[in-house]
Amino acid sequence: MLEANPPFPFLNGVLVAMKLSLAALALFPAVVAAQDTRILDCNFIKYFGSGHDLSADGVVDFNVAAGAEVTCWVDCFSGGVPQTDVAYNFGAKPTGTDDSATDFFTECKDIKTTFTAETDQTQLGWSIRAPLNYDKIIMACYCTDDGTDFTINNIEATVDNIKESIQNYISNVQDNVESYEGQGCFSESAVVQVLDQGEVAMRDLKLGDKVLTEKNTYQPVYSFGHRKPDTQMEYLQIYAEGMPAPLEMTGNHMIMVKDGKHTQAIRADRLQVGDRLVQVEAQNEVAVTEIKTAKKQGLYMPLTPNGKIVVNNVLASNYISISDEAPAVVEHTNWFFTFLSMPEQKLSHWWMAPHRMLCMGVSSSFCSDGDDKRTASQMDEKDQGILPWLLTGRKLADVAELQPRIVQMTLFGLPAFIIFGLLNLVETVLLGPSYAPFLFLVTVALIMKNWVTGSNQDKDEEESEGLQGKLLSV
Repeated sequence: MLEANPPFPFLNGVLVAMKLSLAALALFPAVVAAQDTRILDCNFIKYFGSGHDLSADGVVDFNVAAGAEVTCWVDCFSGGVPQTDVAYNFGAKPTGTDDSATDFFTECKDIKTTFTAETDQTQLGWSIRAPLNYDKIIMACYCTDDGTDFTINNIEATVDNIKESIQNYISNVQDNVESYEGQGCFSESAVVQVLDQGEVAMRDLKLGDKVLTEKNTYQPVYSFGHRKPDTQMEYLQIYAEGMPAPLEMTGNHMIMVKDGKHTQAIRADRLQVGDRLVQVEAQNEVAVTEIKTAKKQGLYMPLTPNGKIVVNNVLASNYISISDEAPAVVEHTNWFFTFLSMPEQKLSHWWMAPHRMLCMGVSSSFCSDGDDKRTASQMDEKDQGILPWLLTGRKLADVAELQPRIVQMTLFGLPAFIIFGLLNLVETVLLGPSYAPFLFLVTVALIMKNWVTGSNQDKDEEESEGLQGKLLSV
């Protein structure tokens, strides 16, 4: 394996140019994560997106002549990450962590490794580890084909090729599908069961429609997390036994899967053939038989009081996973609240309690059909039309993601658990979100009345005892 050397001074300006051209990839993490962009026979780029505890390796075709000089460069565009470990090796993946070529760097910023091929080579192995939170990591390797020394013209030509390839790739992505980070839901052709109406396409679903949820119960659609009829998205098409049409949902939306005696919500893009989905009406399970992808119209996220909905005859969640934006928050929440069984489905459902009670128990003006002023209108297009309360939760998770585990638990986890746990307890005990606000106020009023009455009685008793004492002393 190969030693990491200090950066060449004359390459600093060129590396800056490379970073500017490569930064465009950061706009499309959900689409290009972990994809290679090949430019020449001895060049490649790999984008790792964002997350927590990265550990990846691989081998790529990399044809170089004996004596050719190779430079590999790693950077995190949104800031440094402690303890980022990179290694390279001709012909196979790097192995082991005690080799001299595997060094822990203090920061994921301009990590450049330069080495020379002693013989003709056809493959280059690489590995990278970032044990903490990481954000928008890019790895790029390039070389001189003829084995001569680097010149500025050689490198600038390579950079131009890289930039052109990336721009073409992004242009193709824009032509084919829009990427809305943080927005996951169902396509317009997904079908729900509406009380007294039967099957209704998602595009025709309205606020107040009572849809089939778990345990063969019908609950109203009280709000839409987002609703964008004119948006095209890349959807998973999930086929299962006996399903006449596939369930179409984004990869970050959660679906209910039967695991032995337990039912849990997982991301749709983590489904595998053979996983068991829940059919509510038939009260049985069906196995996933095939998973495809397709570009489809519409973006719909209906919300129900229990956080679940039956779509195309299988049980799904109302919610999307935040594990793309805040993987550590999800991981640490599961770890810290293990004794309470706090999966991401419950975490999302607890967070929505205030909106549920305001919408269903106080005023319908708090509800949103996805097309009105009660949705976000930020300049950032990916945030337009999303329920503001969902955006608030996502941004809070983004802030918590950047904090150490102890801070996440003490400053974010415990207060959230107390506040939202209390709200959900109130919602559960006081007959659901429609009655909870009114009954909660009545309960508080009665408690206050009893407290005031008790205080007055205590005061009267004290005055009476004082008067009796005075009379006895006369």
